[in-house]
Amino acid sequence: TIETTFNSTYDVYQLVISGMTIQSATTMIAELKIGGAYITSSYGYFGMQLNSSTATYTAYVGEAGAGIYLTGTDPATTSGDSLDLIINIYNPSSTAFKKLINWQGTSTMAGNAQRVMLLNGTAVNSNTGALTGIRFYMGSGNIVAGKFRLYGLSNS
Repeated sequence: TIETTFNSTYDVYQLVISGMTIQSATTMIAELKIGGAYITSSYGYFGMQLNSSTATYTAYVGEAGAGIYLTGTDPATTSGDSLDLIINIYNPSSTAFKKLINWQGTSTMAGNAQRVMLLNGTAVNSNTGALTGIRFYMGSGNIVAGKFRLYGLSNS
């Protein structure tokens, strides 16, 4: 959970997640704190996952979803595996715009040391209140470790 960091100093924030390890091979989900409360509905998202082992493309989409699905269902959980993402958060303090984010990243996959997946997507929440936080959780199990760094991109 990241709170009290978003303000009007920057129009865009970038969250870099590196070396994240997880307990269970399942979907990573985000929720936005807008207008003082975490929103658990009204998300629209479109995510894509490309798997190296089978050269398969998987799209996942939600309309009026309970959260933002950032990954597919099979990030790896074995020793040496990680999930790494860059998430852009736009106009967090504005009360004129719906809250938009996009992400890109990569993860090793369960089952083979050379299997990787490419992740990217975009999401919106229909609320226009100020964003003051974001939290992450897994569909099951926990986030075990990782570095979450938040940067403000300079207004110019």
